[in-house]
Amino acid sequence: MVYKELEKEPTNEELDNDIERSGQGILLPFFPDGEIRESVRALLRFSAKMKRHEKLADGVVFVQTDSERYFVNPMYDIEWNFDKFHSFMVKVLRACTEKLQI
Repeated sequence: MVYKELEKEPTNEELDNDIERSGQGILLPFFPDGEIRESVRALLRFSAKMKRHEKLADGVVFVQTDSERYFVNPMYDIEWNFDKFHSFMVKVLRACTEKLQI
């Protein structure tokens, strides 16, 4: 999915308020104090932040290289990808079979 960038990044306090309002804050006490709880808190904050974004496109992936930036929809070429994978696997299996028969 592609989301519109926020004009202003929310603070952790704002995200924590969103988490409490949504009722998800009830999860935190089930995890022990320390690294595990903070990992869950970070995940909840990320989820709360994403809910603030406007979704622009669904089913696409943003790809960026050193010189290019573009979006692709992996589902459009799934059949082509499978055919490429399948032909590669057949070649590998044939080569293995030939070696094993020697």
